[in-house]
Amino acid sequence: MELVKQANQVAQAVYIMPATCRKLIFFAMAKSAYQEDGFETIEATESDVCEALGMTRGGATYDLLRSITKQTKEQVFTIEEDGYRHISWMAECQYVASRGVFRFRLDPTLHQYTVAVKKQFQLVPLDAVGKLQGKYALRIFELVMTQAGQEGKNGNAPGEWWYEDTIEMLRHRFSVPQKRYKVPYEFRRNVIDQPIQEINEAGIGIQIEPVYLRHRRKLQGIRFNVRRVSPESPAKVSPVTEMEKEDVALIAKYPDEYTRILEEERKQKPLEFVS
Repeated sequence: MELVKQANQVAQAVYIMPATCRKLIFFAMAKSAYQEDGFETIEATESDVCEALGMTRGGATYDLLRSITKQTKEQVFTIEEDGYRHISWMAECQYVASRGVFRFRLDPTLHQYTVAVKKQFQLVPLDAVGKLQGKYALRIFELVMTQAGQEGKNGNAPGEWWYEDTIEMLRHRFSVPQKRYKVPYEFRRNVIDQPIQEINEAGIGIQIEPVYLRHRRKLQGIRFNVRRVSPESPAKVSPVTEMEKEDVALIAKYPDEYTRILEEERKQKPLEFVS
C-alpha cells in the first residue's frame, strides 16, 4: 500500500479544489522524491493516472485528462502563519505524446511542508484517496487523518481518535463563501453529513461518527470521532435531529425573521474548540 506523506499544515490549510485535481496531487506526492534542486519529475502512463483518479479509460479520456491537468496546475493553497502565504502545488503538468506518458513535478516550495516538518507528518493511504469522489469528503478525510497519531492514546480507545473544529473554521478551511449554505442545516448536509456518509460507505478502513456541538440552538462546532474498521463495515451518518427539522420548517415559514436572528448570532463571539 502506497502512502502519501504530508505535513498537517497542508491538510489544515485553506483551499478547496475538484476531487480529481486533489487526487492527482496526492498521486504526485506519493511518487515524488525531493532532491537538492527541487522535486524530481515523475512519469506516469495514462492507465496509472486513470487508476489514481478512479477513472475508466474511454474515448474522451485524453480531453478529460488535459482539462484535469490544466486545472491541477492552476491550484494553490494558503498557509496562515504570521499573515498568509499562497503556495502552488504543481510546477509542471505535461503530456508527452511521442512516448504516451504524463510528467508531473511538484512545486519546490512544498518541500518544507511535505518533507521538512517531520514532527507533523501524517500518513494518507493513496488507495483510500482514490475511492473518494467528493471534494469535501477528501478534505474531511485529510483533516481527521491529521490526528491519526493519537489513535489509542491520551484516553482514546484502541483503534480510535478524534478531530474537532468550529463550523466557522471548517467553512474557512474549505473556502465555502458565507453566501453559500447560509442555513446551518444546508451547510451540515452538504459539507459534513453527505461527505461523511461517502467516507463511511467507501470501504477505506475508517468510519466517522459526527458529534455536533451547540450553544443554545446554534450549531457551533463538530467533533469527528474516528475508528478503524474492516473495509466490509459500511455505516450511515447520524440522521437529522428533530430540532433541525423544526429549524427547517421555521426558516421556510419566517425567512426574513430567521435572517435577522442569524445575523445577530454571527455578531456574537463564537465558542472555541481545541483541534
